[in-house]
Amino acid sequence: MVFKIAETQVKKGTGLTIEGRLQTNIYDGTDGKKRYAIEIVVSDVIIREREKQEAF
Repeated sequence: MVFKIAETQVKKGTGLTIEGRLQTNIYDGTDGKKRYAIEIVVSDVIIREREKQEAF
């Protein structure tokens, strides 16, 4: 849901602060080997407006 909002609000050059935690998951691959995945679990996204710079 956070990404749906960010998708419409964020453009190239927009500053973001993302808060959350890393979560490690372990699963068995199709070849029988253990696989490790690191996921980012986002708890908050802050969209920062760019400050307008005056031309000299």
